[in-house]
Amino acid sequence: MPAGWARSIAWLLLLGVLGACQPAGAPAGSRPAATAAPPVAPATGTARATPEARQTVKVGTVGSFTDAGFAIGIARGYYAQQGLDISVERLDSAARMIPFVSTGQLDVAGGGPSAGLFQALARGVELRIVADKGSASEQDSYFCFLVRKDLLDSGRVRSEADLRGLTIAAAAPGNSVELATHRLLAAGGLSEGDVTFVNMSYQDMHSALATGRIDVASTLEPVCAQAVADQVAVRWRTTADYHPRQTIATVFYSPQFAAQTEAATRFMVAYLQGVRDYRRAYLEKDAALRAQLDPIMAEWTGIDPRVYDGMVLPELAADGSINVASIEELQDFFWQSGQIPERADLRRFVDDRFREEAVRRLAAR
Repeated sequence: MPAGWARSIAWLLLLGVLGACQPAGAPAGSRPAATAAPPVAPATGTARATPEARQTVKVGTVGSFTDAGFAIGIARGYYAQQGLDISVERLDSAARMIPFVSTGQLDVAGGGPSAGLFQALARGVELRIVADKGSASEQDSYFCFLVRKDLLDSGRVRSEADLRGLTIAAAAPGNSVELATHRLLAAGGLSEGDVTFVNMSYQDMHSALATGRIDVASTLEPVCAQAVADQVAVRWRTTADYHPRQTIATVFYSPQFAAQTEAATRFMVAYLQGVRDYRRAYLEKDAALRAQLDPIMAEWTGIDPRVYDGMVLPELAADGSINVASIEELQDFFWQSGQIPERADLRRFVDDRFREEAVRRLAAR
């Protein structure tokens, strides 16, 4: 076994399960793929980089909607304009990416802060957290708490206090929305011991709600929208109710790729171009641009565009900025609850150089 892969397997065992910011497998209805959406004509008026030679960048994804900066940037030619050829590696969970990006077998990956990640950083895993890849707003979040419709219709559940004795499903322990879940219970005067937690994939939560195996699901889009459309559950609360403006997922660079400052900056330029197109089309409701992007996002995620209007779509920062304080809050919670033995100095791993320079280059165009 090559030494690099052996190191990756060792880190994987150390990390356990990394956060719930992404689906545990490919998104519901998606088709696993190793390639990105087919390219379409790039937007007009975008300057091209003139690198001396093209470079291949290996990017790990799970094919979620928060990958918009990757998917759109590839399909609209933004990375190609920066002299970068993107090799997309589809993995079945964000947890699997971190060992590979920390050892340089992936250059870039997306994932969420979690107990496993914090423990790995404290023990010496080297990677760089470089940009936002999915956040809650002040009022809403693409991560929701679904409650079975019959429990609400009957009046069994009216407030957080009524969750006592119920069964709550989460994708994994130590995930990126566990602090929000803790605060949800605390709002009703409850603790984790007052409910029963079970772990399952996001896709399985829909059927588990429908059959009554679980009462509440801590899950994300499009599971939230699908359960509501099928009248299986109600989007009762979101993580924004308990942890507003949380950075739920981030972009990671390997230390080796971060050391290639110019290539890493050009990657960020293209990423932010994709993010800004996403924001205009989906968050700012540019219908003409959305018509162009819907096929890209459908190919990437496997989610039918007809579902999008029922979804709460993730916030993606136009400048890639990360709410580091929200990540520090999460780490403090894991430490105070005894899930991690020590805290990492997160500011050492957050590297703003690339997005700041990318914003400057984009503004100069």
